Amino acid sequence: MTTSGTPSTTARSTSTGAAESKTGREKTPALGASDRVTLYLALVPYLLQNSPVSVAEAASRFHVSPADMRDLVGKLSNLGIPGSEGYYLPNDLFEINFDLFEDNDIIDLLSAVGIVATPKFSGTEAATLVAGLQFISGIVAAEERASVATLIEKIGLGASAKPSSIFVATPEPPACFDLLRTAFSQNRQVRFHYQNARGAAEMRSVSPLRLDLVGDTWYLRGWCHLRDALRTFRLDRIDEMVVTDRQISPEDHALTLPEALFDVRETDLAVVVRLAEEALPLIAEYHPDVHSAASGGQVLATILFAHLTNLSRLVARYPGIVQVIEPPEAIRAVAEYAREARARYV
Repeated sequence: MTTSGTPSTTARSTSTGAAESKTGREKTPALGASDRVTLYLALVPYLLQNSPVSVAEAASRFHVSPADMRDLVGKLSNLGIPGSEGYYLPNDLFEINFDLFEDNDIIDLLSAVGIVATPKFSGTEAATLVAGLQFISGIVAAEERASVATLIEKIGLGASAKPSSIFVATPEPPACFDLLRTAFSQNRQVRFHYQNARGAAEMRSVSPLRLDLVGDTWYLRGWCHLRDALRTFRLDRIDEMVVTDRQISPEDHALTLPEALFDVRETDLAVVVRLAEEALPLIAEYHPDVHSAASGGQVLATILFAHLTNLSRLVARYPGIVQVIEPPEAIRAVAEYAREARARYV
């Protein structure tokens, strides 16, 4: 059945394709070898999940013409995995119900080879990937969300078990997020007011190079033309951003960004803090150096700060969780910050 079915299918595909051309329908580009391989890798799992399915529905699902889909299915019966002797026997090939295929334009995959032994994601692994993609879906451009949704669907279909239902809430992007997306896509510099850790505001012109999300805080990394150096900016401290007409230079694109979000300088102050070991993920963005254990499940860690205002904000962000141990000037800075904050409400 495999051998006799293939020639008639090919002839049918040719005549149907010609008919479609005569009706004035838009012709789809011819499929190359790499396109066919990619389609087969996705088509077989789809048919295993959805057979029987009409040629028209399968063609629409994979964005190919019905003629191309008939040609793909017709050749599928010649594909498989050779047996132990190196020969292709009937059980080593894919089997299609050619009577249903030729008479009713319905694809029914009767047997598949090599699929059962193919490694698949577990339900937990698939759920983890889906959670990550849900997060990404919340920050990509609207026109790209359909592609993410399709990928989520494919992961679910290819898992060995149904992924657990997980909903991931994406933090609301800052107001300047869409402007930065435009700057990246158009290769243009941005200009904005930036409030630094000391509260001083300056106008900055920056060649944006990368966005980083740490915890729930977004950072822009790029070449600052005011400082003539690489700098990292918190998006929640950026105001009045505009996308300029100046292009990002090839020299800026060629810059190598360090792995660390912030540069370590000789003038940075080493501050020792104490907190519960399970609370360490809360301060991961500060790259703490955990060096000893304290009593009651507490740990001591050293964090480098360029400005003590950042330390005070960290402690205020996690009151009762992060305790400053030394040096004395760090303790005084946090205490003064707390007094000033309290005075605003008295």
